[in-house]
Amino acid sequence: MNTQGSLVKESPAARDERVHCPVDMLAVLVAIVASAAAQLGFAAPPAASAALTYAGDSKTLVPLTGAHDVQSVVAEEWLVVTNEPEGLEGLIFDRDRNLYMVVVGNGTVLKSAPPYTTVSTVYGPSKSRFGTVKIHKDGRLFLCDLGERQGYRGDNSGRIIAMQPDGSNLEVIVPPGDYTPDDMVFDRHGGFYFTDFKDYTDSSNTANGAVYYVSPDFKAITPVLRNLASPNGIALSKNGKALWITETFHQQLHRLDLASDGISLNIYGHMIPYRFTGFGGPDSAMIDNDDNVYVAYFGAGKVMVFNLLGNLIGQILIPGRESGYMLASTTMAIIPGTNELIIGAGDFSGRGARIFKAGTFAASWDGAYQFQE
Repeated sequence: MNTQGSLVKESPAARDERVHCPVDMLAVLVAIVASAAAQLGFAAPPAASAALTYAGDSKTLVPLTGAHDVQSVVAEEWLVVTNEPEGLEGLIFDRDRNLYMVVVGNGTVLKSAPPYTTVSTVYGPSKSRFGTVKIHKDGRLFLCDLGERQGYRGDNSGRIIAMQPDGSNLEVIVPPGDYTPDDMVFDRHGGFYFTDFKDYTDSSNTANGAVYYVSPDFKAITPVLRNLASPNGIALSKNGKALWITETFHQQLHRLDLASDGISLNIYGHMIPYRFTGFGGPDSAMIDNDDNVYVAYFGAGKVMVFNLLGNLIGQILIPGRESGYMLASTTMAIIPGTNELIIGAGDFSGRGARIFKAGTFAASWDGAYQFQE
C-alpha cells in the first residue's frame, strides 16, 4: 500500500515562524544528518524481506549472536502519511484497529481506519508538540505534550492531556510547570509511567531528565529514576515488573527491576543492558507477546529488537536508509492479532513522513493497548 494521506495545511507564515524558532538539540541533529545526506546519491531501495524469525539460539535468554551478525530484515513502504517535512510519532491501535499517530511539528493527532488508505485529522493543528499518543482502557487518547520549546531552555508548557477519540473534551492530566513529557505507558492498575525529556541545563553538565509514575487517580506523581539525558521511549513488561527506558543523548537502554510498589527498585534493580553507537539515539520502545523489546533508532532508519534481558536479537531496516532515506525512525506498533510491525519515520531532507511494515518475532501483546481490564 502506498497512499497519500490528507493533513490540515499550515499557512506559509505559520510554517516560517515554526521552522525558524530557536533550535534545540534534536533540530541540530536533524540539520547535521540532512547536510550529510545531501552529499549522497540515493540508490534504489533493496527488496523487502519477509519477517524476523527465531533462528539458532536467538530465542534463548542469553544468545551468542553479536551486534554485527544479528538477523536483519528490510521493511516495505506501507503508507504515505504526508509529503510535508514533518516528524511522526506515537503509532497505536484501538480496539477496532483504528490507527492513531501524532505529528510533532504542528500539534496534530491523526487517524487511519482499516484498510489504511487515507489519513484524517482528529485534533489540531495546535501549538502543542505531541511526543506520543496512548489509549487508556476507557478509550480516551492520552497525549504527551513536550511544550512549545521542548523544555530545553526554561520553557514550562509541557503537559499530559486526555481527549475523546474524536478530539473532544480535552482534559489536563499533568499540568504545565515542571515536566517535558515525551512518552508514557499504562500499568495494569490504570496509573502510568512517563519520561521527562529534559537534557542538560545551560550552566552545568547535570542531566535533568527523569522517569515518573502517575497514580491511577492521577493525583500523585512520584519519581522512579532521575539524572537522565533526555529519556525518551518507555515500555513495561507483560508482568509489570520490568520497565524499559531509552535515554536518547546518552544512547542507552535501561532496564529497571521494579519492586512490588511499582515505583522503587529491587536490589541491583537498575541495569543498562545495551549502549548504542553511531549518530542519533534510541527513541520509542514497545514489547511483543514474547516480551521482546522493540526500540526505534532515531537517525539510523531502523528498529532494533532485544529479548527480555536486553540481548540484541534482530533488527528491521527501512529501505533506502543506507543512502539517507527516512532515517528519523521514531515509533512503531504491531497490528493487533498479527505479527506485522509498522514503523513510523520522517526524512531529514524534507521528503515527508512514511509508515513501513515488516514481520516480527512474535504477535502483538494485547495488554499493550490497555484493553485487558
